[in-house]
Parts: sequence; structure tokens; C-alpha cells
Amino acid sequence: MTHASRPMLLLSAAFLVAAPECAAQAKVPDQIKIVTAMLRKLDEPDLANTIENDIRSGRATIGNTGDANAVTGVGALDRSFILRPLAGATGLGTGTADNRMTISAKALADIRTDPAIQGSANQTNVVVGWALTLRHEYEHMRQYDPHPNPLFENPAYSQTIKSGVGWYNSTKAELQESLNAPPTRENLEKVRELRTRLDALGDQVTVIFNDMPAMFREGALKDTSWVTLDGGRARAMDAIDRNRGVIARDKAQINDATAKFETAVDAVNAPVSGTGVATVGGTTQKKKGIFDRINDALTKADKALTKANQALENKPAPASGASGSASTSAAAASGATAGGSTTLTLELPGYWGHLNYTVAGVQLDPPSGGDRGNVAGRSYNGKLAGSVLTISGTAISDNESSGPGSGDYYELVVEVNVGKEHGYYGYIAPRGERMNRPFNVRVPVSADATSGTFSISLLEQNRNYGPHGWVVSGTVVR
Repeated sequence: MTHASRPMLLLSAAFLVAAPECAAQAKVPDQIKIVTAMLRKLDEPDLANTIENDIRSGRATIGNTGDANAVTGVGALDRSFILRPLAGATGLGTGTADNRMTISAKALADIRTDPAIQGSANQTNVVVGWALTLRHEYEHMRQYDPHPNPLFENPAYSQTIKSGVGWYNSTKAELQESLNAPPTRENLEKVRELRTRLDALGDQVTVIFNDMPAMFREGALKDTSWVTLDGGRARAMDAIDRNRGVIARDKAQINDATAKFETAVDAVNAPVSGTGVATVGGTTQKKKGIFDRINDALTKADKALTKANQALENKPAPASGASGSASTSAAAASGATAGGSTTLTLELPGYWGHLNYTVAGVQLDPPSGGDRGNVAGRSYNGKLAGSVLTISGTAISDNESSGPGSGDYYELVVEVNVGKEHGYYGYIAPRGERMNRPFNVRVPVSADATSGTFSISLLEQNRNYGPHGWVVSGTVVR
């Protein structure tokens, strides 16, 4: 059962009955506490506190809402300007024209409190769905006398989708940060929890969009421009396609990165047998424990990054100029050598930042794309032209990052795929940092490889306004 779908279909039911007694719902049910705990993980403490306080006060209750997940509005008796002042004497109504909410009793059945299933994929999906439902309803709680028509539903759906997109992208950022953490069992559990949450958020945002056409037909909602998971905007059907592509790409990248993280965890946590000493070349040496092996792995990775950065610093500086100015090496332009390269600088002051990159080992056609819109960039087609495909460059932000998990941070992601080979680099600028990050991702091109892809993104991820920045992508063949 889904919970973010058409939550206000029976909104008018709220007008037909007087508000239930406050005392009957003074205790926050455990099932609702599970939802508010999820909201706090999603950095929505104010919404979580409001829900709990409204249930304690009786402004929000649990009850029968028909087919709807929740209903919001003014009680029927309180709608009368004659009866409303008599509420104190008659006990009918609440005496105010304030909105009240009834949350469907289905929530108590759908959300399980068994500790053994907390964090499971199904439970997380259910909880995220109810979190989005309550996000939607509290937009209606801010409206005066809401009804199921576009005047009220469009703002509510717009804010709900914006929240869902923000939660998805902030969870993805937190997950990528965890994948760059030391390979410990504790961090692996964190990675798995965040991946499950990300899947649930993607599923529930999809549910919202899939249910929109029925709302359009009923006249309760008007199709307009909606925020999408990639930070753009589109009408509902186009948004569904774009979101599907984002979710598929993210799942492929994250599943691959998670598998590598799990392998690293198994390697550093492998049991050490024996007495803790080993004889090497006639010399007795102490066997390394878990922390020694973690330190060795991190030292090795740091040396590799340092070597790559030094190589970047020793390279001739690429040509730069105005926004979107490009220079292509003579060899690549003429196609005269086996390994061509293309260099480009994309820059706009402010949120977008500056992305300088070189694609080597390919011969690329002139790109499509431009410098307009919240997210701009270039798209390439070309041919493999060497034994190694290399994406290198520097990502620079003008503004400070608020750090992982915040509502405003800078993120760099580089990915290369050729045949069965895959290369990935991800970085999120910590709080207070103006990103100035070199990158260098190299993937060998095997003799039997027939095609490949590459992508670079430098984005300022903003929870309220969506991403701004640059996205570069390319497809190459033999």
C-alpha cells in the first residue's frame, strides 16, 4: 500500500463531523513516533515536533478518513458563524475556524512497531510514505479552509515534491560521504541504512507523480512545472521519465560503490589466526591487527591521490576564457594520433562555480549543450582512441559549502565506464570549504571493449531551490 498517493482525495470528510475529544488522542502513538523519528533523520525536526504537539493537544487526531490517508479542514459545526460562538456552552465544535487534521487509522496498522523489522526495506518504504503524507497535510494546515481543487492542491503538491526531492538528494549526499569513510562494520551498517532510505524516497516520489494524472482528470490538480530529482523542472509525464533515469543511474552507481565498500570491510576485518606473530625471512614480526590494516589501506589511498594530484599540477594549464570557452588539442582536432584529448572550462560566478576538465584517450565530436538553466553543461559523442580513458581536471566553487547532510552543499562526482571497467570519484565539500578539488579518474580500455561512457558533475545542492551547476557527459564507441 502506498501512502504518499492522493492524500487529500476525501478532504471534504473533515467538514462533516465535529472534532473528536482532545483527551482521547493525548498520547502520541508509537507508529507516529516512528514517522517523526524518520523526519528528524531527514533534518525536519520542526515538522516532527509540530506533529507530536498537535496530537497531544487534539489538533491532530487518529480516526476514520475513508479512502484518504488524512483529511484536513474546519469542522462542520465550526464553519457556522452562528454555532461557533456557542461551542463553549453547547459542547458542539471547538469554537474556532482553525484547521484540524485527522490521520487515517490505517497508519497504526501499516507501520509496525516490532524492533526486528525496523530498518527493513518494506518498513522504511511505508514510513517514508507517511512522512510525505504528513508533509503534504501540513501545507494544507497553513491554508484557510482548504478544498480539493488546484488553488489548494497545487501549492501542497509543489511543496511535498520539493521536500521529497530535497530528502532524496540530502540522503544521497550522506550516503556518498559514508562510502568515503573508513571501511568498518559500523560504517557499513550506516551505508546499508542510507541506501535503503534512498531507495524508499525514490519509490515514494515516483508514487506521487504516478498518482497525479488521476488528480488532473478529476480537476483537483493542475499540471504545471514540478521539481525533478535532478534539480530541473518538468511537467508530470516528463518528470516521471527524468526521475526514472536519475533513480536508475543512482542505483547502479551506489550498488557498485557499496559492493566495493563491503569487499573492503571484509578485507580489513578478516580474522587473523595464530598467536599474533609471523616469521618472515627468519625474523619474527607481529601480525597486523584491524586498525593497522585500515591505516595501511588509507595510507595507500592517500598516496595514490597525492600522486594523481601531482600529475595534475605538472600538466600544462588548459586554455580558459569566457563562460563555456573551449580549447581542443590539435591532435584531437585532426584525429592524427591514437589518443586524442579535449579540454574545456565551464564557469559562471556564484552558485555554478568553475569546472575545468580534460577528456583524454578519445576523439570527441563538437559537444551539444549550453550555459543556461539551473543545471547546464555539455554532452559529447566520440570514439575510443587509446589504451586508457582519463577524465581529469579541477572543480572550484565560489561559495562556501554548508557540509554533508545540510540543505546547501557542493558535490563533485566523476564516473567512467569502458567495457567491464569502472572508475568513480565522489567528493562533498565539508562545512565552510570553498571547493578547489583536483580529480583524475583513469580506466583501462581493453582490446574487446566496444563502448564507454563518462560523466562529471559539479553541483551546488540546494534543498529549497534544487541543484545549480555543471553536468558533462559523453558516449564513445570504437
